[in-house]
Amino acid sequence: MNLKEGDQLSNLSEIISNYLEENIGRLTLHNQIVQNDQSFQERLKVRHPKLTTKEQGLCALVLTGLSSKEIANRKNSSVSSVEKSRYRLRKKLGISQSDNLLNCLKTI
Repeated sequence: MNLKEGDQLSNLSEIISNYLEENIGRLTLHNQIVQNDQSFQERLKVRHPKLTTKEQGLCALVLTGLSSKEIANRKNSSVSSVEKSRYRLRKKLGISQSDNLLNCLKTI
C-alpha cells in the first residue's frame, strides 16, 4: 500500500466515523423526542386539536431545544422554511412574536 492509498483510507475512515457519529446523534435525539413525546403529544392534542401531524412534530423538535438551523438540517429543508413553519405554528397557538416559543411549549 502506498502513501496515496493510505491517505485515501484515512479519509474514508474519517468520513465513516463522522457519519456514524451523526447518526448516533440523530438516534439519541429521536429517543429524547419519543420519551418526551408521548405525554406531551397527548397534552398538545387536547389543548390544540387543530394542529397537523407536521406541526405536532415541529413542536416536539422545538421542545428538545433545537434551533431553526438544527431543525432544518434534521428535516433536510431550508432554515427559512422552518422559520415560516414556526411563524405559522405561533399563529395557530396564539403566541406572539415577542414570546419564546420553547418556553410556551414547556407550559403545555
